Parts: sequence; C-alpha cells; structure tokens
Amino acid sequence: MNALKNLYFKLYSNCKIVEGYNKAAIYDLQREKMYHIPKDMYQVIVQNEGQKISDIYKSFEKSNWEIIDEYFSFLIERDLILLLESASDFCDFPDINFSFEDPFTLNTAIIAFENSKNWKKTTFKIINNLKSVNCKNIQLRTNSTFDIDSFLELISIFTEIHFFTSLSLIVDSSILPLLMEKKIIRTPILNFIMYFGEKDIVSPELSEKVLKDYQVKIIYYENNDFPRFNNNEIRLSCFTPNIQTFSESQKNNIYYNKKVFIDINGDIYQSPYTHKIRGNIFESNLLSLVNTESFKEYWKITKDQIETCQDCEFRYACNDGRVPIKKSNHLFYIEEDCSYNPYKE
Repeated sequence: MNALKNLYFKLYSNCKIVEGYNKAAIYDLQREKMYHIPKDMYQVIVQNEGQKISDIYKSFEKSNWEIIDEYFSFLIERDLILLLESASDFCDFPDINFSFEDPFTLNTAIIAFENSKNWKKTTFKIINNLKSVNCKNIQLRTNSTFDIDSFLELISIFTEIHFFTSLSLIVDSSILPLLMEKKIIRTPILNFIMYFGEKDIVSPELSEKVLKDYQVKIIYYENNDFPRFNNNEIRLSCFTPNIQTFSESQKNNIYYNKKVFIDINGDIYQSPYTHKIRGNIFESNLLSLVNTESFKEYWKITKDQIETCQDCEFRYACNDGRVPIKKSNHLFYIEEDCSYNPYKE
C-alpha cells in the first residue's frame, strides 16, 4: 500500500456505492457484481473520494490504519477504484449518465403453460399481441404436465421467430435433463433457467460449465408453487447489478415496470404476484390494456418510496415482486416480510 499512498482515488464511473441502514454495497455495473461492505468502509469512501490516499490515513489514528489498509486492498484487488497522480485528472473520466428510456410499451412477458391443450393457438395469439407492444423479453413457465415435445416446439417458435431477444425458462426438474440433452442451452437468446422439484438433478459443476460456455445461468428453486412462485425469494438469487437495471431503478419499479403475466388460462395480470385479472388474451387487446393507468399503477413506485426497501443497500438491483401498498402520497409499504432485514447487523 505504501507505494500507492501518494495517489488520488475515485470509484470507477461504472461502480456505484449504495448506503443501507447498517451496511452498504458496491455495485460493479460493468461486471454485474455486487460487494457487501461495512458502513465504516462506506463512510471512508464517500467522505474521501477524490482525495490523496495518504491524507486519508492522516485523518485517522494509527490504530485504525490496518483497517484502512484492508479497505483499500479490497478495492484495488477487485479493480473498483481509479488511482491517479493528480486529482485534476479525474475530469478525463466523466460520470455515466444513468438516465433511463425504454421506447417499448412492454419490456417483459411471463407466460405459463400447464398442459398441451390448445397451446399453439394460445401461443400465436400471445405472440401477435406481444409484437403489438414490442415486447422482446420472454419468460416461459411450465411443469411436468406439459408434454416435453410440445415444450421443445414452443421454445422453437419463440426463438425462430427472430423478434424476441431474451428468453428465460422456469421448468420442473424432470424436464431439465431433456432440455440439456436436446442442446436447448445453446439457444442464442436463452440466458436463464430456474428449475424446481428434485434439487440434485444438476450438479454445481455442470451449472458452472453451462454458465461459462453458454452464458446461461441455472439455479434451483426449492418451492413448487407453479405457476406463480409466490414465495418471491428467488429474487435473492437473481440480483441484477448492471447499468440498465440501476438506471431503471432510479425512477421506476424494476420488477413491475412494463411487465405482464399471462397464466395458463390466457388471463392477463400485472405480474404473478398480483391477483386481479385485467383481461384475457383471447378477448382483450394487450396494447390497449397495458396503456391504461390502472395497469401501470406500480410501474413508477421506486424502492426509495417503499418502507424498509428504502433502507436496503440492495434496493437498486432487487427484483422484488411483492405488491407495494400506498401509505401516503409519496410512501408505500409491503405487508409480507423480506428474508433480508437491513436493520440487523
């Protein structure tokens, strides 16, 4: 560390530090990684960013220098800070503009299939509606009752239509080996598979290899409450610390914004966690439906407006589907507890 003490430091523009009630987090938005850090480390960074490192040591008693060493070693080893000889050189590294714009009416559609009856008719009706709102991100959910050959054909329809750009799957564990056998993981737009049922059907080594070779993340979900998965704790495995999500979260709810859920009967909801039917895919025009104010009621409710969430250091990366309830003009609360408590040490 001694050789670096005459340098000035600053977090890289793609690294954002977020304060929580008891701890903080550094989001590496380029590498999509997140680091949990103590509140004292947060204070050292935000109060001294842009300063010469040696001056920071001078502001502390010698008894604290060892912990300051640990803080800077942590930041340097993970390549989170920029080190320069002059503070004036930081102007050559401008901040990132985190404004967010999405020109599409809908961003994500979650679609559940339970059996093979009329699935093709339903699929093409859904696709035509999704095209009308330029929705390009799809999540397909199915359980063991859906015929595997039909499911493979279903995936092919969504991937070969050359309109959708992102696909994720939630499937019963009995289906997963067949998907692997049929090389579904090589599907170019596939990025995520969650499976439920038998846990050990995929080894950690295989999951790691699939992620490395095909950039497809495979995770296990212990509950079997298809098709809604109301436990919602899956979000703790699916934090998305990237530039798009961070930008969107500043003025939008990153779970609800521009999302739709279509269940096994073709009924349309705002998400799997809401239970009011807004229409049916065979009776409603999706474009007209999602443009109503009632359908968009949760889109602009940020985590900074929700009690407890506003004190959580993960709030700009957490896909929390729990329904926010209005408390006052600018504040909301959530009835269900989260398994992570930002107020505990």
